[in-house]
Amino acid sequence: MIKEIVKDHFLLSQKATPATKLDAHIIQDLKDTLTYHRSNCVGMAANMIGYSKRILIFDDRKAY
Repeated sequence: MIKEIVKDHFLLSQKATPATKLDAHIIQDLKDTLTYHRSNCVGMAANMIGYSKRILIFDDRKAY
């Protein structure tokens, strides 16, 4: 699911908790949101879409 990007500095600065197998759905949300914002974003953390978990993804495909 494509999520809204969080821009609140206070929320983004909070310490995230470790991810578990139960948080696997967050990865799909991150993928969907990153794909949607591909034109101006190459990486995304879970806290950027409202989850306080230590998950980070990035797209390393070349755009040329």
